[in-house]
Amino acid sequence: MQRKIFFRIILLVLVGLCIFPPSVLASFEELPTGARAAGLGNAFTAIADDVYSTYYNPAGLAQLHRSEFTAYYAKLYSGLTDGSSIGRDFVAYGHPTATHGTFGVSYLSLSLADLYSESTFAFHYARAIREKWNLGGSLKLLKKSYGSDAYTANAINSDTGASLGAPDPLFAQNGTSKSAVSFDVGAQYRISKIYGLGFAILNINSPNMALSPSDTDKVSSVY
Repeated sequence: MQRKIFFRIILLVLVGLCIFPPSVLASFEELPTGARAAGLGNAFTAIADDVYSTYYNPAGLAQLHRSEFTAYYAKLYSGLTDGSSIGRDFVAYGHPTATHGTFGVSYLSLSLADLYSESTFAFHYARAIREKWNLGGSLKLLKKSYGSDAYTANAINSDTGASLGAPDPLFAQNGTSKSAVSFDVGAQYRISKIYGLGFAILNINSPNMALSPSDTDKVSSVY
C-alpha cells in the first residue's frame, strides 16, 4: 500500500512539472553545488541529509547526527574566448543539538572578475517532528553588485551611439549594488527506510534585485 501511495505522489509531481515547468533564471540561478548532488542531477530535495541541505532543502539538516562543515569551489564555463573567469564558491556549517533542532549557516558567491558578483549569506534551522517528518527554513541575505570599467565610466547614448562622457545613468542614480532578504522553506517525510518524499520552495518571496525602483528583476522561486 505504501509503495502505491509513493508512486502515485511521484506521478503527480511529474505531471505538475510538465504543467508548470521550472523557471529559467539569470540572477541567483540555482546551479549544482557539491559533487554528490551534482551526480544525482540536482535531485537532492528528498535525499538531503548532510550540510548541503542548507542549499537544497533546509529540512534535511534535521538528519545531521554531528556537526558538519564543507567548502566548495567551481570554475564555470572555462575556456571562454574572451578570457573571462567565472568562479563560484560555497561554505556551510551545520550544528545539531540534543533538544533544540539543528542550526546552520552558509555563504555562497558567484563572481566574474571585477565586473559582476552575487552573494548569499544565510541562516538555517531544521527540526525533526514525530520521527518521520523534518521541517526547516532559511533566512537569506542576497546582494548583487556591478563593477566599473571604461564602458560604465563613459556610457553610450543608446539612441545616437554618442559617448556621454559620464558614468552610466542607471549606476549614477541608483548605485552599483542591490541587497534584499529572501526565505526558503522545506519538508521531508520518510515513508520507509528506503523511500522518502521531499519538498522545498527556495526564494519563496521572490525579492526584486533591480537597481532602479521602476524596474523589475525578481529572483524566481524554485521548487
